[in-house]
Amino acid sequence: MWPPPLFIRIGGYTVSFNWRVFEATLPDFLNAAAVTVKYAVIAIILAIIWGIIIGSINFRRVKGIWRITSAYVCFFRETPLLVQIYFLFYGLARLMTVNAGVIGVIALVLNDGAFIAEIVRGGLQSIDKGQEEASCAMGFSKLQTLVYFLIPQAFSKVKDSIMNMVSIIIKDTSLLMWITITELTYMAHRVNSKYYQPMTAYLTAAAIYMILFLLVQGIKKLLDRRSKKQNELSKSKTLFVDTLVVQALPVTLQLILGAFIGACIIGLAGGIIRGLKIPVLYQILGVYASFAGESRICWCCCSCTPQ
Repeated sequence: MWPPPLFIRIGGYTVSFNWRVFEATLPDFLNAAAVTVKYAVIAIILAIIWGIIIGSINFRRVKGIWRITSAYVCFFRETPLLVQIYFLFYGLARLMTVNAGVIGVIALVLNDGAFIAEIVRGGLQSIDKGQEEASCAMGFSKLQTLVYFLIPQAFSKVKDSIMNMVSIIIKDTSLLMWITITELTYMAHRVNSKYYQPMTAYLTAAAIYMILFLLVQGIKKLLDRRSKKQNELSKSKTLFVDTLVVQALPVTLQLILGAFIGACIIGLAGGIIRGLKIPVLYQILGVYASFAGESRICWCCCSCTPQ
């Protein structure tokens, strides 16, 4: 029998997975999953940008701002996200007409951006101060140093923590159901209310969440592989340069210097022998000159003249 029946029996109660309800509600679940992905992607992009800005301000301790941003980080990290959603939804509703989706994105960005800000600040603090001093000595301003040198290095160090925050943001979108956004958890709640099939409704939602998380993990692994390849390539280039500079270059210079000194000594000795006209050495020198070339000896020692 396919599909196989799924059920859980606890005492005298049996909870089963209804495949007919699953087939009937799957399109609705997929639409709700698309809504979840939409809000998650928008919140992830904005939260990362916001977290980098706040983390950089707290790292630099910008006068007049960093105390406010530190208080913001403390508040949004230490209070529940659902309370923040309710506060923004019902608080801003008294001031202006705001779409529930906009409130949901703002709440996710402010909450998760506070966590990302602390991650970025920790990454910036882990960078050697000598790099900042070197960039300032080269004429870069503090802002240019932060943007061009520090943030890219910090981001490469904390990318695993950032990817974990991506998974957390996807899960946090489930709280948007409380402000009537038809995302995945809201759809599961509505299906259960309509068909009275809690196992079917919530297990389907859980399976879709798992698929989304597996996609995030796949992206994370791809980024890790790419980073690993770049590091290996950089290490191989560094090893080649180190070998060339530390080993090959000194040996080459020694050979050149030795050949030059040897040629000078031979030329000088040849000039002395020609001047003294010692018979045996003079004959040996003649044989050497005929073999190596008279001009090479004369180049080394100007005292000898061709005969």
